[in-house]
Amino acid sequence: MQTLKAQALAKIEAAYVKAEAHYNVKLTRVPVVFSAQQKTTAGTANYAYNRMTGKIEPKFIKLSLAIMQLNKEVFIEDTPGHEAAHLIAVEVFGVIAKGHGPHWKQVMRVIGQEPKRLHNMQTARNNTTRIEVFCSCSSHQVTKQTAQKILAGYKYTCKKCKTRITLKGANIIEPK
Repeated sequence: MQTLKAQALAKIEAAYVKAEAHYNVKLTRVPVVFSAQQKTTAGTANYAYNRMTGKIEPKFIKLSLAIMQLNKEVFIEDTPGHEAAHLIAVEVFGVIAKGHGPHWKQVMRVIGQEPKRLHNMQTARNNTTRIEVFCSCSSHQVTKQTAQKILAGYKYTCKKCKTRITLKGANIIEPK
């Protein structure tokens, strides 16, 4: 486990070094937290608005121990740099760089990574039953809780085709 943590930290530092050279700035290093509680989110980048300076400031990066253990190589290749890119983007570009927008994508390319928003790694909760739901362009897998919310009237839309996701013709997918 220590080796994986060291690799993740090295990947984050490499991202900072590449970004500093490209943007000709000195970037703030932040603590990296390895979380045993994070089961479905591979990582998060945390920053906060400082009312005194009027700027967004990087706070810390949190990485999932469970997902890192289940997906060693893919995790190290994708996640630490992805999260570092969030903090680099807000430090270089300011508040306009929040999220997965064009500034974050630019930083991802600068550090040598494909700007992907979501991962498809195995998670620690992959053993839950999923319900297959549908939109105009494809099917999606959701948890029982999300399916119940859809039944209760919550509206979910497909990010690709922008149509409403429904349970019409839904299938239950049991864990393997």
